[in-house]
Amino acid sequence: MNDEYADSWQEKKPPMAILLLAVLSVAGSYILLLFGDFGSHLSGYLLGSVVCAGLIAIFMKVDMNRRTAPDVVYLASTSARFGWSTVLLGGIGASGAHAWSIATELAVR
Repeated sequence: MNDEYADSWQEKKPPMAILLLAVLSVAGSYILLLFGDFGSHLSGYLLGSVVCAGLIAIFMKVDMNRRTAPDVVYLASTSARFGWSTVLLGGIGASGAHAWSIATELAVR
């Protein structure tokens, strides 16, 4: 890189704060499995599915914008590469458990 262009380049990393919010939504979904009422299961389902998938989509969009920006030096992270898929799988597992509980409760009624 030339010295005359050194000031115009920015170093960017993956948006780990967004990924952390997705982790917290999945963790909250798993915590809500401990409560047995319908509202907790519905809230846990929404946290594990809609909120988690939405945050992962925002993470991917921001990350792709950072990767393709012309004036940015992107600093890749292996934890971000494998982290988003792990969080998404955790959200699928949590929402599946909540869906099972919701279906069981509705079948008993």
